[in-house]
Amino acid sequence: MAISVQLNSVFYKIMSRSFLFIILLTSSVSLSWSQTTFTSTQASDWDNCLTWGFGGGCTSTAGTTYPARADNAILNHQVTINATNDNGSAGTTANILGYAPSGTGGGFGSAADNTAFYHTGTITVNSGGTFLMSINSPVLVEGDFLVAGGTIDISGGNNADFMVAGRFNITGSSTWTDSDDFFILGKSGQAAEVNIDITFDVADDIKLVTTFPLLCGTGGAIGADELNLLEGATLAQICDTFTVMGACCGCCGTTGTGPTPLFTPLPVEFIFFSAKYQNGTVLLKWATATEITNSHFEIERSLDAQTFEIIGFMQGQAILKNALIINISIRRHKILGVKLSITG
Repeated sequence: MAISVQLNSVFYKIMSRSFLFIILLTSSVSLSWSQTTFTSTQASDWDNCLTWGFGGGCTSTAGTTYPARADNAILNHQVTINATNDNGSAGTTANILGYAPSGTGGGFGSAADNTAFYHTGTITVNSGGTFLMSINSPVLVEGDFLVAGGTIDISGGNNADFMVAGRFNITGSSTWTDSDDFFILGKSGQAAEVNIDITFDVADDIKLVTTFPLLCGTGGAIGADELNLLEGATLAQICDTFTVMGACCGCCGTTGTGPTPLFTPLPVEFIFFSAKYQNGTVLLKWATATEITNSHFEIERSLDAQTFEIIGFMQGQAILKNALIINISIRRHKILGVKLSITG
C-alpha cells in the first residue's frame, strides 16, 4: 500500500509495506495535500458533511467536508453509502482497473463490469461503527481496510460484491455481512493481503483471483457456495489455518496449504501520516489505531532524498488498542526528506 502526497504537482509515495513512511519536503514550497483524515461524529450518509462533524449549515464537498476517494475515514458510527460516486468520484469496475485478466467471464462473471464504489484511502471501522453499502453495487478497495470491533455490511443485493485489492484486516470482535461474492484481487504492484480472525457467513462464493493476493487469519468462512481459484491462484496463497466450509461437496472443509503467516502484518495499524513545512519547522503528525510489540519510531531526515540520518526517536507502545495521535515539530532548514521507520 502506498499513500501519496502532492508537492507542487509532483506526487511522492509513503510506502507502508516496506515499514517506511517517506514525505519529501523543501523549504521554499507550499504544500497541497492529496489526503485528509475524516472521523465520523454521527450516523448518516458518507457524502453528508454532518456525518463528519462540520455542523449545521455546512456544505457537503468531497475532500473538504467528507472523504474523497483517496482520503482516510474513521467510522465510529454507521456510515451509509447510497451511490457508487459517494466519495466524489465516479465509480469504476474491476475490469477497467486490470483485476480481471480474462475480462468478463472466466469465473469472474459479469461482476468484472459492474460499477463499484471504489476507494483508495484507509477505512477504519471501530467498535460501534458500521460501513454500510445500501445499494446493489460492488465495493472495491485498494487502500487499507481495518475492521476493529465494528461492522461491515455489504448486503445491497446480488451484485453487492466485496472486492479487496489492498490490506484488509478484520479482528475477532467484528461482524461482517456480505450478500454476494467476496473477491480477493491482485495484479503486479497491487495485491490484497487479507487477514480474517472471525468466522463469517458468505452468501455466495469466495474468489481468489491471480497469483498475487494472499488470504490468512485464524478465522474461516461458512456457507460459501464455492471457493474459486481463478487466473492461476492456488491453495498455497491461503494459510493452513484458514478453512472454507461451503454448502457444496466440492468445497466443504477446504483448507489452505500455505504457511502461517503468509505475510507479516505491520506491528502498527496507521490511520494517517502527514508532514507540513511552516516557518522553518517541519510538523510531523501521525495516528495509530493499534500497536503490537512496537518498540519505537525512528525519525530521519535527508538533504538529497537518498541518504538519511536519524534525528529523533519516539517511544512505541507494546500494546495499543485505541487511536493515538502523535505530533512532533522538527526545527531544521533545507530538509528535503523525512522518513519514519518502525522497529518491532
